[in-house]
Amino acid sequence: MALFRDLGTVKSYRKMEGFGVNTYRWVIAKGEAIYVKYHWKPKAGAETIDRHEAARLAGEDPDVASVGGHTLRMPGYPTFGEDTQA
Repeated sequence: MALFRDLGTVKSYRKMEGFGVNTYRWVIAKGEAIYVKYHWKPKAGAETIDRHEAARLAGEDPDVASVGGHTLRMPGYPTFGEDTQA
């Protein structure tokens, strides 16, 4: 678990971790309730850039994080693994 860590600026939306904001109630086989949150982790790994690189790229191409989703450099769709936090 990572609490209060600096994730930085995402390098690409394909390499961005996702965190659900809602909490869900699961009822397990014994009838007991647990509360869970969902987390999505990119199978290709998460990547971030520092603030200096982010400032440079924002001047060159402000949509740099979305590039790659539809280009030949990164064909296919990204895949994510799902984790739950109880």
